[in-house]
Amino acid sequence: MFRTVSQNRDGQPLIVYLPGIDGLGALANQFLSEAETRFSITQLHYPGHSRLTLEELADGCVSALPEKKQSGIIWLGDSFGAAIALSIARRHPQVTQGVILAGGFSKAPSPFKLLTTARLWDSCPGKWRKQVVRRSLNRLARKNPAKIQKNSIDEILSNGTSKRSPGA
Repeated sequence: MFRTVSQNRDGQPLIVYLPGIDGLGALANQFLSEAETRFSITQLHYPGHSRLTLEELADGCVSALPEKKQSGIIWLGDSFGAAIALSIARRHPQVTQGVILAGGFSKAPSPFKLLTTARLWDSCPGKWRKQVVRRSLNRLARKNPAKIQKNSIDEILSNGTSKRSPGA
């Protein structure tokens, strides 16, 4: 269920990146590529379409790491990942050295709103969902071409990441 991609640096604290609700972290690739040159970073990818609770996601993230890495972890939660990072810190303080919250919720949405949104999203045909994501990525590319380039949008939609190197 969880896949880790590691870049280990001896003597560095381990930072574990927890992506937003999409479960991929595709929009953070450029930042993570740069950060991996300085820090020991592991990315966790979880299914964005699952019906797991925050507690189940938190437990799964901790169990996805090898036992030798399960201490002194700094959890970097991006967007929805911030809620998971807080849940990990609460449920697994023995493995948590710190928490970094990036663009997280200031107030958690009600479970009813989350479930309604998830059901609406799931009931839409896949083609429509892809169009919504494509429009959002195009808008981001127009507003900030340094974050994402238009020619990488198809690649992001097909495999969740862009192979474009940082600074390219």
